[in-house]
Amino acid sequence: MMEPKQVIVDTDPGIDDLHAILIFLAAEKRKKVKIEAITVSVGNTNIENGCKNLVRLLEKAKRTDIPVYKGASSSLLCDTNYDGYFGKDGLGDMACSNEPDLSIVGDEPSPLAMKRLIESNPGKISLVCLGPLTNIAIASKIYENMFVDLKELFILGGTCKGKGNVNLTAEFNFHFDPESVHSVLKSVTCPTTILPFEPCSDVALPLSWRFDILPNITPEMQFMTEVEQHFFKNKGFTNRWNIPDGFLALIILYPDAILHKEAYHMTIELHGNLTRGQCIVDHMKSKKTNVFVVEKLSKEFLADTLLEIHGSD
Repeated sequence: MMEPKQVIVDTDPGIDDLHAILIFLAAEKRKKVKIEAITVSVGNTNIENGCKNLVRLLEKAKRTDIPVYKGASSSLLCDTNYDGYFGKDGLGDMACSNEPDLSIVGDEPSPLAMKRLIESNPGKISLVCLGPLTNIAIASKIYENMFVDLKELFILGGTCKGKGNVNLTAEFNFHFDPESVHSVLKSVTCPTTILPFEPCSDVALPLSWRFDILPNITPEMQFMTEVEQHFFKNKGFTNRWNIPDGFLALIILYPDAILHKEAYHMTIELHGNLTRGQCIVDHMKSKKTNVFVVEKLSKEFLADTLLEIHGSD
């Protein structure tokens, strides 16, 4: 039997991120992963709300034993601008009746926690990045061997065809803090897989499938269902359920969900008036590759796996 994959999950807890956390929690029950820590970053909402959202979910799942650390409260250039897609609080502005117990959030800043855990487990930690790369960029500057000691890096963000979701050309996570992306992509040496926006959009599931077919058994999943029903009702969305963060978690745990990935050199535009935050992918293969880019996912595999994961408590 294979040893569980040791993971640190870096997240900006909005609704989509929490789905990824649910998947990792379910995988830990099956001994597929060991969650060494969850580190919180700014992104979908401010850092305080992000910590609250994460702890609420962990309380529902009775998993407050997992170490949680608070990280960056702004982008590297401090030009943070929330788009409010998931509301001001990251949970669709649904009034939650309980205040989470934030005493479980450690005093150690996220980048220092990453350094400590990776340094003490060289070649064993898989770092999963669900949000902007601010924490990772900071950690790599205070820990110069970080990408040597990491086993692998998984990143949700960017684009492979220049089709954006916050403007014409940029994806939210990379657009939020492009300087951190530039820093990470310039210095990364460990195996790095990027799941960009377009292949996730291509495999979005029907919203009716989410609420009518996907099992709703555990307290933590019931919490997410309540949050999402409120969110989609207020947004007026009726057709698509797209959880890129959850899809990243699934391809880490079940690589067969990937139909095609390709090695490229990737960087990011920092200065364009119209293209700041756009990924620059060397499709001509003229430069040394630095990442693997996932270009196609299996919608059927993802749906079947979600049914299996959430079909038992």
